Amino acid sequence: MSETHYQILKYVCVGSMVVMINVSLLYSFTEFFHIYYLISAVFAFCVAFLVSFFLQKFFTFSDVSTGRVASQMARYLSLQLAYVCVNAALLYVLVEYLGVWYILAELTIALGLAIVTFIISRRFIFVRQVNDAT
Repeated sequence: MSETHYQILKYVCVGSMVVMINVSLLYSFTEFFHIYYLISAVFAFCVAFLVSFFLQKFFTFSDVSTGRVASQMARYLSLQLAYVCVNAALLYVLVEYLGVWYILAELTIALGLAIVTFIISRRFIFVRQVNDAT
């Protein structure tokens, strides 16, 4: 298995775990705490972001450098904020206009956006530097 294929496999595993965390929190906040589903999605995102950043950086992309954590986190946060905006807009359209169950809508959106975020993460956020300081 090539490094790229292995990286994709790790990305999918981490992403799947993060999606489960995100959807579980979305469901819990909405159903048990009676929080509006769009607000629940934002709360769930915040927790999932932290888990995702550290697992993607250190596990998926094997980036053990610590000198760029702040700048990487800022870029990753920008990517994820764009993700959450697109996610919320698509979630709203699918639920409110197309009548899709919010959990199914969230899972469908997450799958599509995963492809885009992998490419951006690999090419622009967790790029290996020749002189990485640890």
